Amino acid sequence: MKLVPSLLVMAIAISTIDATPLCAAPEVVAKSLSSTQKDAIQRVVSSLNNYAQIQRKLSIQNADIAYAMRKALLMADLLITADGTIDTSLCTSVKFAFIPFNPKEYEVNMGKVLDQINASWQAFFDNVKAPSNQHSVSALALRALFSLDPNQPITERHAKVAVLGAMLAPYNQGPVGDCFAVNDVIRDHQEYYRHAAEDYRAIVMDGFIERPVDSGTDSFFFLPILADTDRDQTFALTVSGTFPNTNYSLFNAPGFAAALSLMGGTNTSDFTGNVMGLLSNNAQGNQVQVTPSQVIAAIAQTLAAMMPSADANALRALGEYGFSALTNNTVLRGVEGAFAAMAEDRPNDSTRGNINSCVDQALASTWDNLNDMDGVTQFQQAFKDAFNNSYRLLYNLNIPLAQVSSDGSSTDGGFQLYKRIPGNATEPGIRMATPQQFRRLLLDAIAKAVNQLGGASDAQAIARNVKSVVNTDDFLKNALWAYDQANQQEPNPIQNYQKLARTPMQSCDGDNPYEVDDIDTSVTYDKNVQRYTPTNAKDLISWCLKLAKTAPPELIPLDSPQHAFNFVPANPDIVAFVKKGMPIDQWLQNMLIVPGMQVSRQSIDPSTQQALTNRMYKQIANALPDSTSYQQLVQTLNRRNLSVRGYSSGLLNGINQLLGSDQNQAHQIALTVDAILLQSLPANATAILDKSAIRFAFTNWNDGTKDIYFCAFFNPRTEQVGFGTIFEDKTSLQPMDEDAWVNNQPWDIDLKPFAPKNTISTPSRLFR
Repeated sequence: MKLVPSLLVMAIAISTIDATPLCAAPEVVAKSLSSTQKDAIQRVVSSLNNYAQIQRKLSIQNADIAYAMRKALLMADLLITADGTIDTSLCTSVKFAFIPFNPKEYEVNMGKVLDQINASWQAFFDNVKAPSNQHSVSALALRALFSLDPNQPITERHAKVAVLGAMLAPYNQGPVGDCFAVNDVIRDHQEYYRHAAEDYRAIVMDGFIERPVDSGTDSFFFLPILADTDRDQTFALTVSGTFPNTNYSLFNAPGFAAALSLMGGTNTSDFTGNVMGLLSNNAQGNQVQVTPSQVIAAIAQTLAAMMPSADANALRALGEYGFSALTNNTVLRGVEGAFAAMAEDRPNDSTRGNINSCVDQALASTWDNLNDMDGVTQFQQAFKDAFNNSYRLLYNLNIPLAQVSSDGSSTDGGFQLYKRIPGNATEPGIRMATPQQFRRLLLDAIAKAVNQLGGASDAQAIARNVKSVVNTDDFLKNALWAYDQANQQEPNPIQNYQKLARTPMQSCDGDNPYEVDDIDTSVTYDKNVQRYTPTNAKDLISWCLKLAKTAPPELIPLDSPQHAFNFVPANPDIVAFVKKGMPIDQWLQNMLIVPGMQVSRQSIDPSTQQALTNRMYKQIANALPDSTSYQQLVQTLNRRNLSVRGYSSGLLNGINQLLGSDQNQAHQIALTVDAILLQSLPANATAILDKSAIRFAFTNWNDGTKDIYFCAFFNPRTEQVGFGTIFEDKTSLQPMDEDAWVNNQPWDIDLKPFAPKNTISTPSRLFR
């Protein structure tokens, strides 16, 4: 069995670090392997362990995610042989070598994939080829995935390993705000492996995914851009380019080695010195505080000075892509971008509908003024169709949001406007980034409308009138104002369009997950969605438990006003309820409320008192006129023999009195008290609340490699069922704002089977 050296890239001199291995070569199945196979697996396991240790020691990137992503690639590398076949006889051995006996959730899915990979998959992988264009977006995604330099050819084996690696890799939303697409990709990634693999193959080979849309097919593209909060985290370097208190230099860090490789640079002592010369301007003593983004920018600037035709900004973008590819599988992120684009392909979809509507509003008086001209109705419709079909919306994963989105998690992501290239369905098109380019798109649509109507004189006369309006600044101003009411606060939106959060050219919007479902599965879901508006958290979980009795045992898209995610009727907490066959109220009483009351009614211990009061003081100190009144409140509470509920409620009421809180402030303080109380309770009490919490939905969010679920839990301060989040292993319980998420907020779901369709055979293309 031959390993491709490029997959073990990072030519870094890593000395072995004494530590418990994260993976251990298989003993149980070793007898069935040849010595060559056993040695190969052992080498890869050792390489992975060393890689994990250096990532953890340097702490530049999320080490757990980097480890998980590399594990997926290395497993795929072991299973795809030199001639491109799948060595199915190794699946069990690879599983034993890389997946522990008590696997994490992402490792469970890795095991599921390995369990179902058999000879029937060979025909699929036979059709996975290298990108035909070595300079295409898909080729760039593979170079980033494997940290290859620009001159190294992408081979067919790279493509096959990339597809299998994507099947094995963990996936979640990250900092990107396209939850409406992510929940759909997660569903395919964890349940519909063949359907997902078809999409991974399309991303790898073509750089886009095809789907039937409105009696035709359309292509959905991705941008080679990744959002990554790791790039903004500060760390220390010495002025000579080493990591303090280690033997490692700058390019021993895997992320920077990957960035340099993708940029086409070579590490030398002189090169490192030049990079550090740019970074050391603000050095304090022998050290400089930098972020990965600053390091990558310095690398790009140094390379640009060495390459006369190079552009530093383009090199920096490559470096950031290569760096972040170690913690983001580029194939999965490519699918994510393509799925997000699916949400905006039909005329009435949210952002597209808003773009079309702002043009309608800006031209409303024009059409009224032309109403007495022959053929104006036909021209207006032809223009609308031509304009709608002339553009597509691509999702850029790395557009910083003005503020953290309402889901409390998303920091990046938004739609960008692209002009379609007539007759070319294999390219995303041309970016329309300015108001003037937006105008050009409209003028082209006017010309197409004239052509569609046969160039008649009436049509030409109407076109001249409409063009004269579109060519004015007033038209563009009105269109920008109409797109978002907030834009009306900017008196000169044309000149200052980059200051606007939402424009037709770039809009950081959320969206409707059922729009993605419709196109992904070729089944209309958004007309059959059930809506429920719970009055409180107990009402919400009761509704979900009722749904679970009839729901198919698969991930089902669920939507709230803030976020799209997946209902999980197959979650063990939900399955336990269904199996019990008990009335909902009785089950909640037994499983949630009775255990929780043990916590709320017990006497609060001194350590919990101290932790709660000290942490709350840090939260409100700036709002207090002095500390004396707060200390008096704490002393009064401490003299009383109070339960957990009594003490936390007394502290909350006392704080509100000290601050003179209005309703909104009192609500925010209550949320803070609840969160800190859960963190302050003794371990045995926390364990009771964690264990009794009922997980019902996968949020798409993660903390490292731990997935986060929405849950119902017992609130020991209110002694009511609360709404919160918890890790998949039922730790780290956190309350959520029920007023914003639950109380009288509409939740949407569709319980139809969501099995996607794999076959796309529609011959024609319609871009709607």
